Amino acid sequence: FPHAGRAKLVRYGVRPRDLQEAINKCLGGDSDDQTPVQANYAALFETCFAGLLRGCEGALNCSARTRHHGEWMARLHSSRADIKTNCRGDDGFPFAAYRCRNSKDRKEATRWDKMTRLLPGGGKYIDANRALNRLLERDPVPFAQRSSTPAFRDPRNGLAITVNQMRDCLRNIMFAIGLNGDRYGAHSPRIGGATGMFAEDADELAIKTMGVWSSDAFMAYLRGHQPRILSLVRRGCSADVKDDDHEATFIFDEDDLAE
Repeated sequence: FPHAGRAKLVRYGVRPRDLQEAINKCLGGDSDDQTPVQANYAALFETCFAGLLRGCEGALNCSARTRHHGEWMARLHSSRADIKTNCRGDDGFPFAAYRCRNSKDRKEATRWDKMTRLLPGGGKYIDANRALNRLLERDPVPFAQRSSTPAFRDPRNGLAITVNQMRDCLRNIMFAIGLNGDRYGAHSPRIGGATGMFAEDADELAIKTMGVWSSDAFMAYLRGHQPRILSLVRRGCSADVKDDDHEATFIFDEDDLAE
């Protein structure tokens, strides 16, 4: 339900094939000519899609009301050291691991902790493991500097990509493929990932687990069912989402309303 006194903020999820088309057209895709800047944005979008991440869990929220006052801090935000690629699941498919804080956690004992989100490779349209590998190739960082380098950055100045920049880029590349970019926001990859999983008949518990939409109890489920979760997300990254599915929208909670 929307918060009293707040207008509803409705955002569309981006379809897997639309995001792939936009990345290929505007952000270099698998081209050898992909620039370091393009590789950062492409990997950010695919990571947020596959990991069902909120915009501020991949990009930097520059709102003055945040705990960090809009400044990137290694203790709070994801760095290159929080990215691990080419892990191997029981099914033989590669996957990546991305560590980030749960931006909705308000518990004093855990709100500063980073949690691991699993990002399967092998998706028909979205392959976060491959995108992150390309990021590390296109925009390499010395090992000693990984923990002090934002996970997704503008390599021209070294600064973390912000939520505003992420949103603007996504809207621009959606316009570029003939869609109404104004419908999309920094949470659209997250919505798209959840919608893709739903289109592939993932159950509510699996979607809530991946998107961290519920209590810590779901994290135990995730650890105990890693192969199934990876399989479900991989299928979501390959889903041919129909128009009816694509119309699904969320009424976001307070943090999402701040987008």
